[in-house]
This record gives sequence, C-alpha cells and structure tokens, in this order.
Amino acid sequence: MTTHPIKSIPAPGRKGGLPRWQLRRIIDYIESSLGEHFTVRDLVRIANLSSYHLGKTFKRSTGLTLHQFVIGRRIRRAQDLLLNSHYPLSEIAYVSGFASQSHFTTVFSKAVGVAPGSYRQQRG
Repeated sequence: MTTHPIKSIPAPGRKGGLPRWQLRRIIDYIESSLGEHFTVRDLVRIANLSSYHLGKTFKRSTGLTLHQFVIGRRIRRAQDLLLNSHYPLSEIAYVSGFASQSHFTTVFSKAVGVAPGSYRQQRG
C-alpha cells in the first residue's frame, strides 16, 4: 500500500505552536494508527499536553484541527487504496479507519465530491 507521506510540516508560524519535533511525533502516531481506533486521549499522552493545549497548539501549527487532519489523512489513504488496490469498499473503509462503509461513503463524498465507487471508476 502506498501512502502519501507528509513531505514537510509547517514550522510553527505563530506564537504558541508546537515545536517541530513534537508535531512530527504526533503526526507519526496518527499516520501509523489511521486504521485503528484512537482518541484524543492517546494523542494527549503522546504529546504530554492537556487536550485543550494540544488542540490549540496543533491548529496553530498546522492550520487544521486534529479532527480535520485525521479525516484528511484517512481520505488520502482511501484515495490511494481506491486507485491502487482491488479491495472492496467495505475493506477500504475499515483499513482507512472509518467506523463503517456508510460513514466512509458520506465523509468521502463530502470531501472529494464523488462517492468512493465513482472515484475509483473515474480515475481507475
């Protein structure tokens, strides 16, 4: 499976952002855990920050909330799987970390503008 690595992480551009090493540690954990159920509590433990402070500093560092970032990475993983595998949609939903195929279809369609099956047909 091909993933889209984060080529660069924006340097904390505003006062109050995360140090680059800490941001990388959080993103690495997210990347390695996309297909698993993880919570903000897990990220708080990795960052050694309160959930409030983590949320604020992550957004200052990336421009995205934690939720937006995770969903974006799950969508990108699903896009890659749709184009480079023959897995059924239910399996792609599962390995990309979505709760169900219907949740995957809803989120993917909203983010990409087409349903996952159509995306595969149009690009494949």
